[in-house]
Amino acid sequence: MSAEGAARSVVSIILLIIGLLFLVFAAVDFFAGFGLLYCLLLVVFGVIFLVISGRV
Repeated sequence: MSAEGAARSVVSIILLIIGLLFLVFAAVDFFAGFGLLYCLLLVVFGVIFLVISGRV
């Protein structure tokens, strides 16, 4: 594995973890009674990070 391939996989994993954390925070905030708009914003950010992680 080249250094570039290793760096891409590390970046992909980090972006995937960030995206999943956004989705988990959105779910927790939704059930904790935070605003629906705030939770939807977190979901959108989470999905964006998941999509970016798949393309890296």
